[in-house]
Amino acid sequence: MKSKTVIGSCLLVQLLVVLFYNSARSQNLVPNGSFEILDTCPIGTGGIYHANPWFQPVFWNGTNAFGTSSSELFNPCSSFILITAPNNSLGYQIAKVGNGYAGIVFYVDSGLAPVPNYREYIEVKLHSKLKPNAKYCMSFYVSLANNVKYGTSRIGAYFSEDSLIQRDTNYYNLFKPFNLIPQVENTFGNVITDTLNWVLIRGEFIAHGNEQFLTIGNFYDNPQTDSLTVLPSLFVEAAAYYYIDEVSLIEVKQALAGNDTSICVGDSVCIGANDSTVQCTWFPATGLSSTLISQPKAAPVKSTTYFVSLTDSCGYTSVDSVHITVYSCDSVITDSSYLDFPNIFSPNFDGINDVFKCQAVNIESYNCTIFNRFGIPIVNHVSVNETWDGYTRSGKILPEGVYYYTCSAKGKDAKEYLVNGFVTLIR
Repeated sequence: MKSKTVIGSCLLVQLLVVLFYNSARSQNLVPNGSFEILDTCPIGTGGIYHANPWFQPVFWNGTNAFGTSSSELFNPCSSFILITAPNNSLGYQIAKVGNGYAGIVFYVDSGLAPVPNYREYIEVKLHSKLKPNAKYCMSFYVSLANNVKYGTSRIGAYFSEDSLIQRDTNYYNLFKPFNLIPQVENTFGNVITDTLNWVLIRGEFIAHGNEQFLTIGNFYDNPQTDSLTVLPSLFVEAAAYYYIDEVSLIEVKQALAGNDTSICVGDSVCIGANDSTVQCTWFPATGLSSTLISQPKAAPVKSTTYFVSLTDSCGYTSVDSVHITVYSCDSVITDSSYLDFPNIFSPNFDGINDVFKCQAVNIESYNCTIFNRFGIPIVNHVSVNETWDGYTRSGKILPEGVYYYTCSAKGKDAKEYLVNGFVTLIR
């Protein structure tokens, strides 16, 4: 008997990639990262809180909004000339994305600031907490304002479990550096002086876990901050002020080729990992159903090592490999398992393809749940012999459409299966 180490969901995985790749590939954990969503148009300076849920982490007189916030939101919708865009009181800059952007002070002459080491920050709560030991790519763009005296390299992003909100009854005590080491920051000494273009700041870091707040700014005091005079004039702000736009945080994925395995000549096996959020490159191409998806079907005619490479959102490339040993059929054990699923069925009682049922060989444990497009479970099977005829468990007929299933199983050869896919119901 031929060995069947195939998980027959490869084709379904490809369908899943087609349906979800474009939307899932950019899982930005930063809400409103381009400052385009406004509760109301800003009417004065310090309006970062209008780009909800962004805010300035200061709390005075019972609020951290109007009257306390000094971090700017620039947008052409504003009628206040100081904070409109692209022209405003600090210069001229077209948004990197959309229409608006933020802006804060990163450095001020100690003798001229209302408090020594005056700093401004912007902060936001992430869509979800960071995973322990997971790698993330953080990026954002900055541009130096035109009408300022200084530039600096101290521009960074800090991730914390709790908000960094400063509370003080003295208003001026609120605008001090946090004296923290950002997980992602511009290279010290690389003073950003570009007022025409947006400059990318990007880096990777490993999360401790449970971080859920992002704060952007200069986290060092003046003795630890470099500055460069870019406009030696008495009629400009004696500060380093930068516009900020397109803030992004994306979990970094590693190339995964899967575990080494063996098949008979003429058989195939899924390799890689079922992940519709990435696009990989496989080589060699011989015997592969695709060289660009995360989990192609491999059917080599001889023993082959396949390599997969993946370039993450920060521009770093990882590589992994899997070796498939190809045997002649007479050398394979007879209790090898096999599991496959149809991608379409038509319960019209014509005796042809009327039910959804897996094809299985030597499966000793099995659990499969089918969901509708709203994620509501329709039926659950605990035996490979059970079928679904397009009705609910209460006997209600279900409409045509695409349904999703997730199945786990274990073969007599100890092979474990975890299959997710789609099946189309046609009447």
